[in-house]
Amino acid sequence: GYPLLFLLVFGVVARAAVGPCESLLTMSGNQNICAAVYAMTLAFNIGLNVVLIPLFGLWGAAMATAFAMIFEAAALSFTVWRKLGIVMAIFVPIKGAA
Repeated sequence: GYPLLFLLVFGVVARAAVGPCESLLTMSGNQNICAAVYAMTLAFNIGLNVVLIPLFGLWGAAMATAFAMIFEAAALSFTVWRKLGIVMAIFVPIKGAA
């Protein structure tokens, strides 16, 4: 399982790159949207597991989890941007910043 951790790190890095999006959504009264993002992520993860585990075994499970974590990070970051106008992704430049 040790090599699989290197694949899973991509999901963790993506999640860390968007910061505390879920806390920001919850504190701003958007907890229902945050819960919906988590529900979509769960469904996405289950669907990927159903498809990828029979094809790739443990590697499929690791890929599904990493992709789901990347999806979660992107969805939370997009939701914060749309609802609050705050850019939460570290890889997205802020307009007007020098």
